[in-house]
Amino acid sequence: MTRALAVLLSRAIDYAGVFPPAKLDLASAFDNYSRYRSGSEAWILGKLVVRTTQLEDLAMLIEQHPPEEQIEISAVGSSGNDRPSWEAGLEADAALLNAFTSRVGEFATIDGYETRLPNNEDAADWIRDLHGFTPPVLFAELAWDSGLRDAMAAAAEADLVGVKARTGGDVAAAFPTSAELAGVIQGATQLGLSFKVTAGLHHAFPHRDAQLGVLKHGFIPIFAATACACTHDLTIREVTVILDSQAPSDFTFSDRGLIVQNWTIDLEDLVDTRDCICAFGSCSVDEPLETLRRAGLDID
Repeated sequence: MTRALAVLLSRAIDYAGVFPPAKLDLASAFDNYSRYRSGSEAWILGKLVVRTTQLEDLAMLIEQHPPEEQIEISAVGSSGNDRPSWEAGLEADAALLNAFTSRVGEFATIDGYETRLPNNEDAADWIRDLHGFTPPVLFAELAWDSGLRDAMAAAAEADLVGVKARTGGDVAAAFPTSAELAGVIQGATQLGLSFKVTAGLHHAFPHRDAQLGVLKHGFIPIFAATACACTHDLTIREVTVILDSQAPSDFTFSDRGLIVQNWTIDLEDLVDTRDCICAFGSCSVDEPLETLRRAGLDID
């Protein structure tokens, strides 16, 4: 494996096996994660992602099978659609996080907390409510609407949370356009904001889903476009062109860095890129790795 590919994708997959489309039971997802940690997949494996409502059951599994090294967990909160449900959800989530840490803190740490904001319009208010949470990494999931850029600016101004962008789902409307996704990438790099993406990213490169009638995004162009935007301050249009690239030959990885079309990024800049794009959530690890191999990228 080249050093550039290793830097770009090290710990890039937050494993979310309990979420669609896999929808595994918690025990199966935990077994998979444990197996990945000790296998050849460990280099690309990041956090284990579960719902806050699953933390009690996860603690039981950890007690039954204590890991040799501490597990990093990212917990997805219950969110809400209005002020009362939002506040109730945060209160319940905080209690679940604290109970989990008290019970199995020796073996697992809540390293991240992810929650969907009720709307983008009042993002600054919702984000202020997260100040009491203790996980070192907080992600606010934002909706794809006209208030997205202002919500990102509110997150950057608070200097507290990163943002989470949903890049797929079970219907065509759940997939943002490349231009929309490019806006998030460019916005995050310009605002100095960390972000993660999730859903619909099982493939290294974009591919057409005939059943849904959409072009699904690929995680290599997303990470590479972020690297280019961080290093070269690209326009949204330039980022979009990279996101739409389906040809592995457009991305040249070496031990010196990465070349994307006409853009060059050295290893040091690739390291800095990962401060911006933290991870992508996926209910599969095997499938992303297999698509890297099929694209001719050496990962062994």
